[in-house]
Amino acid sequence: MSDLLQESSQEDAVEVTIFDRAYRLRKTADPGYLKRVAGMVDERMKLVHGADRTRPAGDLAVLAALQLAHELSEAQSERTQLELKLNQRARDLEQTLDAKLRELGV
Repeated sequence: MSDLLQESSQEDAVEVTIFDRAYRLRKTADPGYLKRVAGMVDERMKLVHGADRTRPAGDLAVLAALQLAHELSEAQSERTQLELKLNQRARDLEQTLDAKLRELGV
């Protein structure tokens, strides 16, 4: 488990609330960041809970994690596609520049 996510009882911890349950997380990152991430999880669990109020909290957590993982995967795929396009554009510009420099005899 990531150090970021390990529960901690140390003074060097930040408390977050997810689905009405408090967690003390080790401060290995900015406390504001930890609270924002926990807020995203809390929001997603509440959204899933709103769609099906009969599911236990553990099931809601898994469904929320699956949704967040899906969004992450989509964002990673989009980033990869954008990087490929950017690299191709850079190659095209380099070739154009090389051709213009050859025309100028440089």
